Amino acid sequence: MLIRAEFYPRANWDDIYLFLKVVEGKSFRQGAIDSGAALNTVRSAVERLEYQSGAKLLTRDVQGVLLTCAGEELYGIAKQIEAVLEKAANLESDDGDAPLPPDNSSDSGGES
Repeated sequence: MLIRAEFYPRANWDDIYLFLKVVEGKSFRQGAIDSGAALNTVRSAVERLEYQSGAKLLTRDVQGVLLTCAGEELYGIAKQIEAVLEKAANLESDDGDAPLPPDNSSDSGGES
């Protein structure tokens, strides 16, 4: 494991989401556009993740960004988290039309 183990329970999903957008957009600028966040916000999120993880996640050059080994580790885990969150959102939307179970909490058990 290239990233400190104590990083994961404390990682901020918003920062990880922005990291995903940078990686998938292959640049900070495209990550900002795709996420709707300001460029400085995106840069700060990735810098924060690098500081908290104790590892450099991306190499930056004129061609864009490339994942380091630690970045690949975080990216893989982040994609798994994203998939779980998407699945949960789909379950929630699928159950949106389901009738609610009857509320028996106000049933006094006797007649007045």
